[in-house]
Amino acid sequence: MQLRIKIDRFSNCKSLVDFYDVIAAELHKSNAIYDCTKISVSKDIGDLIFKAHEEQGYDTQSIAALMLCIGPKIYNDLDNGTVIVEEGGVI
Repeated sequence: MQLRIKIDRFSNCKSLVDFYDVIAAELHKSNAIYDCTKISVSKDIGDLIFKAHEEQGYDTQSIAALMLCIGPKIYNDLDNGTVIVEEGGVI
């Protein structure tokens, strides 16, 4: 399922769970469980996730490790504000 989410919906996010919660809300799900391997986002959303963690004092290497382990896949070729949730990405 491909969603278009306005970037300002993510403006108050301070963690990856906050970002995933915005995506779940768009899918009308609460108390959701996430499979980050099945969630992809456009570069602008990925940059926002990175910036939110930088503002909390994380260094680049730590953010990169976090994104590799539990972050969504980031695609440069997706239109801004695009989120792709594969089957089972948000339960």
